Amino acid sequence: MSYECSINNSWNEWLAGVIDGDGCLLVSKSGYTSCEITMGLEDEHALAIIKQKLGGSIKLRSGVKALRYRLHNKKGMVELINRINGNIRHTSRIKQLDLICSILKINIKYPSDLTINNGWFSGFFDADGTITYSIKNNHPQLTISVTNKLLVDVVAFKDIFSGNIYYDKGQNGYYKWSIQSRIDI
Repeated sequence: MSYECSINNSWNEWLAGVIDGDGCLLVSKSGYTSCEITMGLEDEHALAIIKQKLGGSIKLRSGVKALRYRLHNKKGMVELINRINGNIRHTSRIKQLDLICSILKINIKYPSDLTINNGWFSGFFDADGTITYSIKNNHPQLTISVTNKLLVDVVAFKDIFSGNIYYDKGQNGYYKWSIQSRIDI
């Protein structure tokens, strides 16, 4: 595999992770396909890079400190699907991808097993990850975590990076994977 191809594969994996965490693949009542990604204002640069590569638009969401990237032209959607097909992993996003693929007449590809070098982890972390720092017993404590509604959508982090997963009943319930030990981090 060439260096350029490897960079594109990693970027495509990253993009799929971002979409799995903060995006959705939609079909309108008229049958038009689109992709939306909503992220905080601090992630404007990431959305700008996606827009630069695929086209689309970025608009400020009213009432919240967030931006929404939207792609809805057919040519752009075909390129997007060809980039993320085989890299989408989130339970609901795979269903959305399947529907989009059938409309665009593209064969869906299901993801293969993750490895530690897969760019999907960094994209999903960009969307649903957190790094926190606190003091415990007069010692600094760094925590890296990822949260999601479904256990199946965070278990890959535990499988690859160790750590723990617990269920938090707050905010209508979610699963949180985290690492704190120096070795895991």
